[in-house]
Amino acid sequence: MDHYNNLIKTNILFGDNEENGVGRLIKYQVGSKVLLYYSKTSVKISNLIDKVKRSLKNSGLEVVEHLFNDSDLINCISDGIKLCTNEHVDYVLIVGGAKLFSSGKIIAAASAHSKNLFELFKSDSDVEISLPVGIISTTICGGLALDNYVSIQRKLDDSTCVYHECRSNIFYPEFVVYSPELCQYDSVSLECSLVRIFSIMAERFFSNNKAQLLSEKTVVVMLKTVLASYEKLKEKTNDAQSLSNLIFASINAHINPMFNITIDSATRTLSNAVVSVFSIPLEHAASLVFPSWFTFMKNKNASKLATFGRGVFDLPSDLNDNEVAMMTIQRVKKFFSDLSLPVKWSQIGADASDIDRILFKVGFPEINSIGTFEKLSKLDCEVLLSFAI
Repeated sequence: MDHYNNLIKTNILFGDNEENGVGRLIKYQVGSKVLLYYSKTSVKISNLIDKVKRSLKNSGLEVVEHLFNDSDLINCISDGIKLCTNEHVDYVLIVGGAKLFSSGKIIAAASAHSKNLFELFKSDSDVEISLPVGIISTTICGGLALDNYVSIQRKLDDSTCVYHECRSNIFYPEFVVYSPELCQYDSVSLECSLVRIFSIMAERFFSNNKAQLLSEKTVVVMLKTVLASYEKLKEKTNDAQSLSNLIFASINAHINPMFNITIDSATRTLSNAVVSVFSIPLEHAASLVFPSWFTFMKNKNASKLATFGRGVFDLPSDLNDNEVAMMTIQRVKKFFSDLSLPVKWSQIGADASDIDRILFKVGFPEINSIGTFEKLSKLDCEVLLSFAI
């Protein structure tokens, strides 16, 4: 297949066997001792790690290995910071998917910053330095690797969770390697990856962009391509063109200059709160929040919803906006349901009594509202979440 190499803030290397050159690339960037951070989830990953270690050692680099541990992530990050400090690591190479992107970048930044990972998330934190980071992406949703945003989830004693988030230019990696072959190593299902791409593109569509018309049309084309690619992958799971389409859609969602860096945060904030309360995957939370958000927005901006529905789902153009907006909501619900994801609280063992717990995790009453496309008050969010009852 053709190779793609574009220099932005991060060097993007797209194509088969690009991972064979990471040792030379890191050596060129004056790395000497590399923390190799990965998740040992399959034989395929083990073979990839062996290939990467050969590349690093053939370039004269020392390698310190550190395994990702999702069940004890905070200690995993802390141990990674200690390794970097004690072993005098000067470069972090992440091999894996979305959770490794954030936790690996945190290891790199905390190792160079204060040695305390939670210092990065303080409101007055001045995060200016980090060990350089390279990434070999093994996920379709690899665009997140290019972001300057990191987040981790910490479980509390009451079994709920809290999110820690930080945005800084030091989180941009030096390079990211992508290929259709590598993304087939991901432990995340194709359906969950589809939800992640759909969610961020929907957020892009409903954000206030300067190039509004162009951004809307770009999102529509990308989402139609994503849905068509998914249909092809259901028939042929290793179709390289379809996998490439999904990877590039994810990349485009994160680096396209017409999209604002600050996207509408309401759906993301609510989804994170649902995850915090119920400890369910983010994709499950999104499938509960998005149809409800669409339903809530129908009375506020039916024309925008109708534009989305006509563009993404090819809904009729001869019906009025309110009719098409209702059809759009139904199609969005069907989209999630067809992926075997919940669209009602009862499907995760929840009911109306849990809404207050979610609103507390959102930050009410300490905050007044969430969202930028349309600001939502506590009452707005309560009404919105009730649509999933």
